[in-house]
Amino acid sequence: TMGNVLRALGQLERALSVLEAALERTVVSDHPARYGALLNVMGTIHRDLGNLDTALEYFRRTEAYLTVTVYASFTQTSIAHIQLQQGHVEEALDTYRDALRLNRKASFVEGIALGCRSLGDVLVGLKRPAESVPYLREAATLFAQIEDVRNEALMWRRLAGVYEQLEQHADASDAWGRLRALHHEQL
Repeated sequence: TMGNVLRALGQLERALSVLEAALERTVVSDHPARYGALLNVMGTIHRDLGNLDTALEYFRRTEAYLTVTVYASFTQTSIAHIQLQQGHVEEALDTYRDALRLNRKASFVEGIALGCRSLGDVLVGLKRPAESVPYLREAATLFAQIEDVRNEALMWRRLAGVYEQLEQHADASDAWGRLRALHHEQL
């Protein structure tokens, strides 16, 4: 849509104007998914503008119109990012877990992998490395399953660092070895 194009061009205020007009013209009962998508993009633009509370309102409104579980998980992740930025750490972690549950419910492997990666990365950033391990390991395994070598390598690198922090040297060595093996496979 034009709103997405304007957003990509960095014309955020114009994008909001176009999206607001589209929102007014959309009949919710006829196009609930389209209405939800418009709300989601508006939330994203408000987030980009730094209007976190307004973005959060739009993302929360989006949830009511998303009938596809996978889309709902993306909205949950957007909400979790904002909660984290606002300092609501435990609430954000719960929301990341909710998004992951939605992806598991939909059996959406790529979404599960990305959800595990997000949650693992956040836990590492929060200096909670031991809690991050199961998520990062699952992400590495799932990225291997879908043959996303770049993200799989990133997870093994992250795991190696986490294991070193935890002084689990054998696990760190294994993670570095897996990373090297991926590197050699790509040469």
